[in-house]
Amino acid sequence: MHWLRRPDKADFHRWYLAVWGVLAGIILALLLTRQIPKDFILSEDGPIEMVSAVSYFLCAGAVAYLGRDWSGRWHAAFLFVMLGLRELDFHSRFTTMNITKIKFYLSPQVPIDEKAAGLAVIALCCYAAYRLLRLEGKNWWSGLKQRHACAYGVLYGLLCAVLAKSLDGLARKFRDFGWALSEDSSRYAMYFEETLELGISLMFALAIWCYYRHGRRRS
Repeated sequence: MHWLRRPDKADFHRWYLAVWGVLAGIILALLLTRQIPKDFILSEDGPIEMVSAVSYFLCAGAVAYLGRDWSGRWHAAFLFVMLGLRELDFHSRFTTMNITKIKFYLSPQVPIDEKAAGLAVIALCCYAAYRLLRLEGKNWWSGLKQRHACAYGVLYGLLCAVLAKSLDGLARKFRDFGWALSEDSSRYAMYFEETLELGISLMFALAIWCYYRHGRRRS
């Protein structure tokens, strides 16, 4: 494996800190500034969603190009493409409902061909994730312990994903426990969720950039 390279620690931490700063700035602007068009910024096909999608597609292209000696590159590229398409709502744009929901496969309103197509996409994503984890999981964990730049970028991207998912539909989750979440709190949670989703793609993109930068430095 050559994708994990030891960088200058202060150098790569400074870049990751800059991305966290950008995300914090976006959240603060959404929370504190009344003049910006928040509905447009956070809407489907809005700036945040489009930047996220483009970032994923760039990540896919970069992985396919830079990872020519990496056995897991096509699985990672495929997953990046799927993430980009999800940002563009392809998981629900052409079907009766969201293909990632169990209801999609149980509802009699959904045609059988849609269910079959949805299952095929989900199965391919699961296979790609399994192959990527099996091929690169140990190397990634080793990279974290050795403080490699790329490994930390992946970790931060996954952290953004976990935090964003925990905030998704927060009001509904609270209702399941019999708690009511105020409208303002729900709106603030959405600000964090959408910004963290942008953070996923930015952190992964920075991890790939670290690979490219330090790969060239050593060549």
